[in-house]
Amino acid sequence: PSQNIVLCDLYGDGDYKLTFATAEKKLLTWKGVNRHSEATLIDVPVCMLCFYMDQSIPCIPSLAVCSGAYLFVYKVTGTLLRPQCKFSLPSVEIDASEKQIWDELRDRKIDAEVASGRLAELRERGVGLTSRSLELVRMPDAEVRARFAAERAPLEFDNRPSITCVAALKRTLDAETEPSHLVVGTEAGLVYLLDSSSSRVLAKVKLDAVPSALSVEGIFSVEYRVAVACRNGRIYLIRDGRLLSAVIDPDVPVSHVLLHNKKVYAACMDNTLHSFTLKGRR
Repeated sequence: PSQNIVLCDLYGDGDYKLTFATAEKKLLTWKGVNRHSEATLIDVPVCMLCFYMDQSIPCIPSLAVCSGAYLFVYKVTGTLLRPQCKFSLPSVEIDASEKQIWDELRDRKIDAEVASGRLAELRERGVGLTSRSLELVRMPDAEVRARFAAERAPLEFDNRPSITCVAALKRTLDAETEPSHLVVGTEAGLVYLLDSSSSRVLAKVKLDAVPSALSVEGIFSVEYRVAVACRNGRIYLIRDGRLLSAVIDPDVPVSHVLLHNKKVYAACMDNTLHSFTLKGRR
């Protein structure tokens, strides 16, 4: 499923509109079959969601749009969607093997093709690569890779992990317009819990795989759980900011996950749906 499409009551008038972000850096809103509005994004979107940031009157939701290591919050002001704030994920430690590859690139001991191959091997072994390395590995053209490597290799590393998925956790009440904290998964295998203003990290959990989808159940002030589907095909569970020992393994890559009534439902890439208890039993 796309993580760049939401139904959202953008104007707080009860009229939900289809909103989606495109690779062309556009935020489009549709009412029925007609385009309602268009806004320009700052960067290419990875995922987005609609959530309530505060309890302002009138009660109007915000849009969180994730791009790279940044989370941009948009909200209707007047009649237009406008950016309200921006949050940058904290820098994380760089894997020593990855850093060595870029040092060798900088010193011209290896070329971009060799570096790209070695970085791809690190990724396959489960190493959380920086956004710089991921961008190099994903480039399809050798000439473009060489130019990119020449430009980036001399620069100092600032390893802010790219965001992969996002979900909302109600703050104190299970109500539609209740302000929510944001749960963010990253390429570094880290799951962050951000406060409702998206300005502060409330909790951080390290996984041994890269999250691809999140599902949240509960309330932050009482008790909450997060199910995290990862690229290694497993589902990890977080309770009140702590990683639980139970790991769910559906034996098939998971495309999406749902946590509901203390059950974990996994939609898998072989067109099957599996359900599990919180202890990992089918």
